[in-house]
Amino acid sequence: LKRVALAHPGIACTGLELSPGLARHAREHHRAPNLTFEEGDVTQLARTDAFDLVFSVDVIHHMTARPAAFAVIHRALRRRGTWLAIEPNSFHPYVALQQERMRRAGIGEDHFRPWQALPELRRAGFVLRKRQYMLMYPAHVQPRGSLLGAERALEGLPLFGGAVVLTDRK
Repeated sequence: LKRVALAHPGIACTGLELSPGLARHAREHHRAPNLTFEEGDVTQLARTDAFDLVFSVDVIHHMTARPAAFAVIHRALRRRGTWLAIEPNSFHPYVALQQERMRRAGIGEDHFRPWQALPELRRAGFVLRKRQYMLMYPAHVQPRGSLLGAERALEGLPLFGGAVVLTDRK
């Protein structure tokens, strides 16, 4: 979020973090003039028509009260506001294996299940504008040459994209 704030100094950016320690760390180590970090649970957010854009990375699959959270996010968006959500693609073999290992270890990880989340988003009032797949390789792999070409050619397919990107509009 700091990178977004620094790249767009004319907009106000707000980060919301459930963990008090991580919220404190963000405030201490990721400062920008137009950036604030708040501690809290998204289901308790009381703002209405406050944001033009909500951006989340790997958040939905951790939510235990998705319908309530989706309703709060919908209320917090201004008219025609957008929620850009990036989630691990459970159809990608590497991602599914890693998430399952973490889930079994009790780390609080679960799979993103679009067949459950998308109807819940619609019931909250969102309209899915776009779904795309990206990032075929794990983060530690920096593809070059033919590997990069393979990623660009295949990552748009559900089985190969490591992340699913949803663009929902209020």
